[in-house]
Amino acid sequence: MLHVPILFLTYLNGNTSLILNMLSMTYNKTQNISYAAQ
Repeated sequence: MLHVPILFLTYLNGNTSLILNMLSMTYNKTQNISYAAQ
């Protein structure tokens, strides 16, 4: 029963880092656009 949570946490961790990367990229693009708008 211990293997399932570990696999699930690893899966979540991988997805979280992917999502965080996408969010930071989107945030950087938004910052660039708002900076250009000024």
